[in-house]
Amino acid sequence: MAASDADGVPDGRSGETSAEAFASAVMGDDPVVAARSLLELRGRCLQEGDPNCLSGVDEWGSPLAVADRDLAALTTPISPTEDPAASDGSRRSAPHTPGGQPGVSVDREQLRLVQRLGALAILSAESGGAPPGETTKPVSLLVVRGETGWRLRWISSGQRADSNAGSS
Repeated sequence: MAASDADGVPDGRSGETSAEAFASAVMGDDPVVAARSLLELRGRCLQEGDPNCLSGVDEWGSPLAVADRDLAALTTPISPTEDPAASDGSRRSAPHTPGGQPGVSVDREQLRLVQRLGALAILSAESGGAPPGETTKPVSLLVVRGETGWRLRWISSGQRADSNAGSS
């Protein structure tokens, strides 16, 4: 992906702005490259508390879109201390997944393709932002490709929001 600053201004190493690089990534054929860009923008959208920003990130009507819009619509945007990606430019996405599971972030550089079936891709990574001494957990992502490019459909940390779910 081309290098540029957060305001979409070229940084001198390439002629692409961040908006052009994002569009190129999500319209391209590589779901891993697209997911990295989508997770970065998702983190910014959630940090800013802007539900409209997520329309270019999440698949419309997906479980993730519903959860993200609810999260972004909170009266107080996610603070930089809650979202490691917002404050330090690190490789992690916002620390939330569907079901309101707090503390889950994705190390975008660790993303790898597990399986691709046409316009669907399953990706995996490790959770990012674990405090020193704590282990990271696997994270799974489902991305789908439509007319407008790749979009996030689901992110799962393997943890259940309801610890009683599925038990009798």
